[in-house]
Amino acid sequence: MNQDHIITVDLQSTEEGWLISNVSCSASPESTAKAFYTWYLGYIGDRGSENFRNPLAEKAYREHPLLSQAFVEKVDTLFDEQGHIGSDPFLLAQDVPQNFSVDPGLEDGTAIVHFPFGSEFVSHVLVTMTQEGGRWLIEDITLGDQFPGA
Repeated sequence: MNQDHIITVDLQSTEEGWLISNVSCSASPESTAKAFYTWYLGYIGDRGSENFRNPLAEKAYREHPLLSQAFVEKVDTLFDEQGHIGSDPFLLAQDVPQNFSVDPGLEDGTAIVHFPFGSEFVSHVLVTMTQEGGRWLIEDITLGDQFPGA
């Protein structure tokens, strides 16, 4: 039995309480992207509270099981000698979105992640993955202007 599964459980608040509305595992590029960004934005928390954390400064991304070792090393090279990083290599934005959505990419091993910022602007990133040990791992994240269906 393989005990190394990563799943994302979506909860929906109803009048009766919380209900599970979806369960996904990292068996596809879309579910891998969803699991990673659920963790990443959850780790950051609310900027307006004392629960705000920085997964880059704390290097929490280094231990995430859905990032390829090559991508972790690439992110590590983005820090300057003082330990500062210019921009967020996972969000490719300076602000933190409140939510996100994921669509399949046009090519195998890709997913498109949409980050709404306010009511007018949505940023789209292409997440490219590689398959290792039966799971999809994030290998690169690039900014995109337009994607079909976006």
